[in-house]
Amino acid sequence: MRFIFIVILSVFAFSCKKDENNLGGKDQNMLKAGFSYLNPQGKEFGDSLIILPVSGSIMNIDNSLSAYAGATFKNNAHWTWGKGRDLTKDVVLSWKVIDTKDNKLVKTSNMEDLQLELYELGKYKLIQYTYASVAYRDIANPLDSVSKLVEIVNKRQIDSIGIDFLSFSSPYLNWNLNSKEPVDVFVSIYRNKGELMLGKAPLFKSKVIRGVKSGATALKFDIPGSTTLSSFSKPINSDDDLLIQLNVEQNGTTYTLIDNERGLVIQHLQSGYLSKDNSRLLEELKLSYGKMALIINTSYQFMQ
Repeated sequence: MRFIFIVILSVFAFSCKKDENNLGGKDQNMLKAGFSYLNPQGKEFGDSLIILPVSGSIMNIDNSLSAYAGATFKNNAHWTWGKGRDLTKDVVLSWKVIDTKDNKLVKTSNMEDLQLELYELGKYKLIQYTYASVAYRDIANPLDSVSKLVEIVNKRQIDSIGIDFLSFSSPYLNWNLNSKEPVDVFVSIYRNKGELMLGKAPLFKSKVIRGVKSGATALKFDIPGSTTLSSFSKPINSDDDLLIQLNVEQNGTTYTLIDNERGLVIQHLQSGYLSKDNSRLLEELKLSYGKMALIINTSYQFMQ
């Protein structure tokens, strides 16, 4: 008799485990969690790791392009029954976003689709919980859940670097620079001024344009393929200061014409707006002094 009692308890326990996500009796209605990342072009990605840029924007008021307002995650949760057919029932959701560095909850939402804006670099766990009703969401464990990792990065690909008009006028007192003789021109970008002072190699050094005279126009630097650096728009927890220099070399001596540290150089930054086909997040930095402007364009390519 004791053996039969144990068997009955085992069968009962197994049935409870099997039906813990079952609210539909004999039809075996099952609630399944699910969501996907929706890129700005409207393409869905179900990857377990989603890599995204920092949210937010710095742009002109009259810019006709759309600002990037964070990532969209599309709800794909659904009811099914034993034969696998979807049922037309409402699904009640709850979203949580957790910073994996310190296991800190940074966002919750009960919306059907989630619009996620994150301004700090790092990895986050995005979890979707599904409930049969609002009442269950308040008092009971979820019937199902699913999670993905979201990594926020600050990397940009260099698209182009150009000078509209080359002038030897400079906030630096380059007394030995002969304005009547040609120079070799190049751009250097360092992580910060400290690394320059320590003699470390730059994050990026453009190819050299040789034999250029003052007054040259529409200079374009060739960019090595897949060259990336940090965004010029510095996020909250980034240590990248990005010292940017326009340099010329003459008779073996290097002279800096302009950089992004000198107060007399006007800096103009546009960041956080979408390309016309919504495939990239664009950024433009312009450093101007007198008639001359150094223009650097970078972009982030969304998942394709």
